[in-house]
This record gives sequence, structure tokens and C-alpha cells, in this order.
Amino acid sequence: MSVGNFVLGVQGDVSGGGLSGNYDFGFGPFPNISMEVNWLAGLTARGGVAFDSVLLYGLAGLAVADTAIKYPGESAGPTYTGYTAGAGVALKLNANWSVFGEYAYYGLGEQEFDRDTYDLSLSSGKVGLNYKF
Repeated sequence: MSVGNFVLGVQGDVSGGGLSGNYDFGFGPFPNISMEVNWLAGLTARGGVAFDSVLLYGLAGLAVADTAIKYPGESAGPTYTGYTAGAGVALKLNANWSVFGEYAYYGLGEQEFDRDTYDLSLSSGKVGLNYKF
């Protein structure tokens, strides 16, 4: 939806996983702990200002991530829920096609596992191609 140079919209996206991290205590009998993000989804409101063929926009909304935490002898699969916020720029190539670059931060909160608290936050950068029907 656009009103003059102002553009408003809603965006939803889902990304497959493969993002993982390990924490190695590095001494004594303490084990390694690993976390993998299986998928990440967001539902955001977007608002921006169009200048000729360029759109500058911000986004904010709900984010959800499904994870797998592994600790020797134990595992868990908590789902984190939080927020996402970011900004982007889109360049209109013609009536139907545009390219974009976008940055988003995901603050997904905390989950407790094995008497410890695990905080999850991510940043992502996207570059893509849009087609307008």
C-alpha cells in the first residue's frame, strides 16, 4: 500500500537451518555444548519512503526459531519466540522487477535447559530479487 511517497506492507519469511555454534569450556571435566538453529521465521510490518526508483524502509515484527541444544547425554529442542527489527533498500529495475538489500536483528529471548539459561540472538543480511505480480 502506498500513500504518496510512503509505502507500507507486511512481509513473511522462513529460512532453513544449518546455523550452529559450540561452547567449549576448555578445561576440566566440563563438556562442550552445541546449539543448532533448524529454522527461523519472521512476520514483519514494513514501512518506507520511495524516491523515484529507490525505496528505503524499516521493518519490525515477530520472530520464531526452532533449535536443537546438545549436551553430553542430553538434548532439547526449544522453540524461541521474540522480535526482529531491521532496515533495507530496494531498487526498482522496471515495472515488475526490483533488487534489494536488507539487514535484520533477531532478539529471540531465553530458554532454560539443564539448569542453565540459553539466550539466542542473530543478525542476518539478505540480498535478493523481487517480482511484482
